[in-house]
Order: sequence, then C-alpha cells, then structure tokens
Amino acid sequence: MMSLGNAPDDVYKLTDSYYESYYDKGISFNFDYQDRLVAVFVYSNLADDYKAYQEKLPKGLDLNLTRKEIETKFGLPEYKGEYDSKKTSWVIYRSKGFGVKYNGLEADSLAKIKEITFQHYN
Repeated sequence: MMSLGNAPDDVYKLTDSYYESYYDKGISFNFDYQDRLVAVFVYSNLADDYKAYQEKLPKGLDLNLTRKEIETKFGLPEYKGEYDSKKTSWVIYRSKGFGVKYNGLEADSLAKIKEITFQHYN
C-alpha cells in the first residue's frame, strides 16, 4: 500500500468493515475495524470509476482474460451467480482464494473481467 503513494481517493465505511479505494491505480482494499486486511479488489478498464490496474497479478491471472480462458485455466468455479439487470456475473474460486466479476451474464463465454477479488474464504 505504501507504493500507492497518496491517501486513498475514497474511504467507504460499513458497519463491520471499511474500504479504501485508489481509483487512478485500479485497486481497493477492504479492512475490518481491527485494521486487518479482508480483501483486495483489482479492476479492469471495464469497471466504473476505476482505471485499469497495471501491475502483475498472482496465479497467472490477467485482467484481459475471458470467462472461457479463466475456466480453461482454473476449471469450473465453486460458486457463481449473476445480476441480470446489470448484465454482470460473478464466480468464486474459493479454494484458490479469488473471485471474478464479468461484464456479461453466465452464458457469455467471451465476457471480460471487470474485477478480481483476492480474499481468504472461510
């Protein structure tokens, strides 16, 4: 986080946690109120309000991959769903420690990544 430089562009507080967002860097962090990191979100150029994250990602992930490419690389997700009204879908690879939000519904194998979430799933 120190490499991000300035203070976050936005801090959003919830009852059990808060988010620090860096829109120009394409990343946000979720902390609990003991200041423990809960999740890290990286965004592609398809995400609202965020510029694309530019750094290398772990696990062979890349923000330019499609749903089909992710499934070829990691198999079928353990959980999935969609927001029909937003034409957005999501998957969770719980055992691998990440989730993906796409810019298309589940049937769209060429949907591109909007966001990748890294977190430890209990």
